[in-house]
Amino acid sequence: MTNDAHDSPRTPDAPDDLWTTVDRLRAWLDENNRRPPQEALLLRMLKLSEEVGEAAEAVIGAVGQNPRKGVSHTWRDVEAELCDVVVTALVALGTLTTDARGALTAHVAKLAERSLGAADKGFTGGVVTAVSSNGTYSFTKPNRDSITLLAGLGVDGDVHAGVTVKHRSRVAQDPTQPNLRQVHLMHEELFTELAGQGHEVRPGDLGENVTTRGIDLLALPTGTLLRFGDGGAVVEVTGLRNPCLQIDAFQDGLLKRVVGRDPESGEIVRRAGIMSVVREGGVVRPGDAVHAELPAHPHTPLERV
Repeated sequence: MTNDAHDSPRTPDAPDDLWTTVDRLRAWLDENNRRPPQEALLLRMLKLSEEVGEAAEAVIGAVGQNPRKGVSHTWRDVEAELCDVVVTALVALGTLTTDARGALTAHVAKLAERSLGAADKGFTGGVVTAVSSNGTYSFTKPNRDSITLLAGLGVDGDVHAGVTVKHRSRVAQDPTQPNLRQVHLMHEELFTELAGQGHEVRPGDLGENVTTRGIDLLALPTGTLLRFGDGGAVVEVTGLRNPCLQIDAFQDGLLKRVVGRDPESGEIVRRAGIMSVVREGGVVRPGDAVHAELPAHPHTPLERV
């Protein structure tokens, strides 16, 4: 290995360029792959072990502990080998899941919360995996490339946006009620759990506007502020969604999966996401980080709104 290859000026790419390049590398491998998908995935995992070994060899060579060659590498070589490890890992991750970026972002957020004590500082985070809206009343909402939140109103163009309540059951009770259900959020982890119970549910199917991963939405206290990416959008959590029988019309038996009773306390447990109002407008896109700022103590648990 020569050192000249690593002496050229660096031109750092934007994050999107990184993920685009990783996707292109994976697609190139797929196009030239003649092996079954499971075998190809396994080989890409094993390739990661090879790259880690090369990084270890470079470290040994950089500190002069190679008994045959002495100093055979530079620390720039070590840097390059570590980059190969990262790229190989990202390609393997992209082979394993269709949302490698979201999976990595959510995992890093969990590590930060656990290792850096982020929760104790009033911070926790995750990632947006999908955004959805619909201009007409319907149970499901189609996914969008982005949605725009309007302060005090909700999602631009969505049927549930407005200062006063827009959900038809609430309108029938009192159309002058304030709209505390401007933006509906759901955690994607619920869909994985439901799949294990025989229900196939995808983002937007249950009518949410923002689907997240890596943040425990149901555990947030009332008044939590959720900040999305760099678009400036901020919502304030108002309470829990109260699912109705329409969920069983969508998939029979689904309602009892998202609403039940705590076996110890007997209290009703609602798991179909949370509601919020828009405090600061802005654009929200899949892949955006979502950061939670908890209110001052004492915290008030979420109740249905």
